[in-house]
Amino acid sequence: MARKKYGQETLRFTLADEKERRLYKLVNSLDKSIYGSKNSFIISAIEAYIDGNQSGFSEEGKNSLYVTREEFQTLREKMKNEIRIELYQELIVFLAKSGVSAALINANAMHSMDTTSNPVEDITTNGNTQDNIPAEMLADIEKWS
Repeated sequence: MARKKYGQETLRFTLADEKERRLYKLVNSLDKSIYGSKNSFIISAIEAYIDGNQSGFSEEGKNSLYVTREEFQTLREKMKNEIRIELYQELIVFLAKSGVSAALINANAMHSMDTTSNPVEDITTNGNTQDNIPAEMLADIEKWS
């Protein structure tokens, strides 16, 4: 069986540079049960980077994959306004339909009402006439109408 041949490169991090210091700490704190060795992690990262660049992602394209906080806020406000306008339109249509149907119901009720009888005089509760109804109840009924 032939021995494996290895290529070797030295990877150096400049600890004065914040980005490189952060990456150095990340590489040295890897959970080996998840990522395996530092070597396999770095090889996978390089491979993913190269595959990403070869699949049509340029530096400008990568930036378009991310949304800045300002862009997010702009999109959020735009969506809120669109939803608000659509809800207002739906509400107007609903109110117009319910107002028309309520007007038709009231017109039919008024048309079919017997003009010789007074509905207030016809109110009875447990055999009592309007005269025996408490004043508070009459005040509530007047508020409703």
